[in-house]
Amino acid sequence: MSLHLKREKKKLHIYRVQYLIQS
Repeated sequence: MSLHLKREKKKLHIYRVQYLIQS
């Protein structure tokens, strides 16, 4: 569970970075 949450957080971070780059 903790590992899954960590992975989701990392994925969310990557999504945010890509969004910022596109803007």
